[in-house]
Amino acid sequence: DFNFNIEDIYNAQTPNSYGDTHRPASVMLEKAEMQKFKEISAYYEKYESILGQIHLEMCKCYQVGRFSELGSEDFDEESALYHLEQAAELNVKDAIFTLAKIYLDLPRDLLSHYRPMDQANKITKGLNLLIHASELHETEANLYLAQFLDNGVEGSLEKDWKQAAEYYEKYIHIHENESNNIDEDSGTNEPNQSHSTDNGTPFHDLHETVARLATLYKTGGHNLVCNYQKAGDLFNKAAEMATAAMKGRLANKYYMAAEEAYALEPDEE
Repeated sequence: DFNFNIEDIYNAQTPNSYGDTHRPASVMLEKAEMQKFKEISAYYEKYESILGQIHLEMCKCYQVGRFSELGSEDFDEESALYHLEQAAELNVKDAIFTLAKIYLDLPRDLLSHYRPMDQANKITKGLNLLIHASELHETEANLYLAQFLDNGVEGSLEKDWKQAAEYYEKYIHIHENESNNIDEDSGTNEPNQSHSTDNGTPFHDLHETVARLATLYKTGGHNLVCNYQKAGDLFNKAAEMATAAMKGRLANKYYMAAEEAYALEPDEE
């Protein structure tokens, strides 16, 4: 057995030919080393390249005008995008997620008004980046993926409710775990529905997502098999969340939907 730090791997002087010189800041070289690291280490998902982080910071510097003429509100969007793309290539989660939002025209802070020139493949590129972000444990990427697969994109993406349900469930599960962890830290036995998660989403505001998942299971189709029992359980969960959010009328609506779903379950013979 041996111990090592991620930083040690990054700082290792890999090619012997460099001698005493500094290793060049090459994204291609970094990517090659990261690929080797990915193949041999379980730590890869948690690793974000230092060079990639620098590229992300460069993108931010362009946006705030650090490289613009004094007094100008304009900045070089193409250069900012270049650095964002390099950061994404080097496995920086925030860069990957932001780039996905750019291609899919989703709300974002970085390059909020930028529109990519490659319009033909932007949906495919954006979805692939969202999948990568999800694999790197970006919680909100799961919700976006679920919504795209739920609704489809005309001419680009067919509805797939089976995959949508999987991403909805993953998103809900993550938030439930976060809420439970907060409750354990606070020493309470009952879940406090007013808690906010790390990304600022109140736990009880999940009721709409849970209700939508319930609707998918109740309706079925687009590769998803109906599951009335599960739909009823999810509607009840959504009702409890709505109650905690002080939305009594909506909670009653969900309770009624749960009863309707249970009633559709075939009787066992």
